[in-house]
Amino acid sequence: MFTSCSSDDDDDSSSNKEHDASLYGEWVANDGKKYVHDYYSFYSDGTGIHGSYESDIDWVNEDDDIKWYTVDDKYLYIDGTKYAYSCDGSSLRIGNKTYYEK
Repeated sequence: MFTSCSSDDDDDSSSNKEHDASLYGEWVANDGKKYVHDYYSFYSDGTGIHGSYESDIDWVNEDDDIKWYTVDDKYLYIDGTKYAYSCDGSSLRIGNKTYYEK
């Protein structure tokens, strides 16, 4: 994951901060790994969880609480770090990773 030294408020001077409803829910990376996959859960209040998902036992390791928002339906900010994103409701692309609904 990328790191950032700035706060959420410093990342974008735009007042277009939103919480894209198409992101709400649980997302698991389609990363080609056999057992453990990257995992996000986005909540409507701008909070969520980042962790890992163990597919063989259907278990989520909730590693980090996150704060998130979107800008102009193309940028996703997670804990102050900016990512290009797209979501069609069934797949989510963050940077170069693709996630699917859990």
